[in-house]
Amino acid sequence: TTAATTATATATATTTAAESSTEETVTAMQCNRCGHVVESSHCQAVNLLAKQRYDAAMAAYGRRDAKAARAGLERVVREFEPLVDPVHMILFNSYAMLINCCDSLDDLDASTKYTQRAIDCLRVVYPKYHWETANYLLHLGRTFVQMVEQQYVNGAGTESRRAAVAASMRRRGLAARNAFKQCIEIRTITHGPEHQATKLAQQCLREINRS
Repeated sequence: TTAATTATATATATTTAAESSTEETVTAMQCNRCGHVVESSHCQAVNLLAKQRYDAAMAAYGRRDAKAARAGLERVVREFEPLVDPVHMILFNSYAMLINCCDSLDDLDASTKYTQRAIDCLRVVYPKYHWETANYLLHLGRTFVQMVEQQYVNGAGTESRRAAVAASMRRRGLAARNAFKQCIEIRTITHGPEHQATKLAQQCLREINRS
């Protein structure tokens, strides 16, 4: 069950008999997905706490402490994913900043996970063809390519290990191709087929296809 993403303190009720309006306190809010009703004060408290957690993590990020920032942002995700709407701004912002943290810490597997979550949010709130979705898809594809390159360098070992690495490289290569293809499809609409942003994604796809 998800709570409403924002809370409104008051609602104006029109009193037709007196031909005047009065302020009526909103005491409950209804989830727009499942219909569950909760007290508005609870929604406000959840939003406030989520923002406080997020701001603390961003303070660590501002100090260039990627490890502490990641821990704080992952706490936000862990604690508030069950409580707020899946496309709540705090969650999306946390995913976006976690991508940066994980890239800085060279945890590319986690980076792809959070990039996909950010893309999932964007696909709910944006039209099918939107430049920001394409940007995240390009990053996702490039991260998969980087993982494949690292696996190629570190692929030595026993025959069974080499086979496992090869299978993982194929899966990640396919994931990179799919991300680049989706990026190209979107940018062809949002930017045009001859735009440099579209050509960049096409170049990325050609390079992975040659590998």
